[in-house]
Amino acid sequence: DADDLVHIYNVRIIVEIGAVRLAIRCGASTRPLRDEIRRMAQAARRGDAHAVAAAELAFHEALIASAANPYLMTVFRTVSAQIQIAMERSTPRS
Repeated sequence: DADDLVHIYNVRIIVEIGAVRLAIRCGASTRPLRDEIRRMAQAARRGDAHAVAAAELAFHEALIASAANPYLMTVFRTVSAQIQIAMERSTPRS
């Protein structure tokens, strides 16, 4: 339900804040993030919602990857799967 999505997104925010701090500490490149932002913008200009969503997920994965911490990536992927499940449950069926 909607509360589940809010809770899950809050966890993702906390994970991503930690990832940003680690990425800064290790001097990670921002290029992968800029590349995904560019992909999102191009997809948006084409009106390709599926490509926008794919680039958006890739952006968040690149952010986590920039922290160079495999445990953080595992947590992120678990949270992302929970977001996907919650979104599918909340999508009305035709």
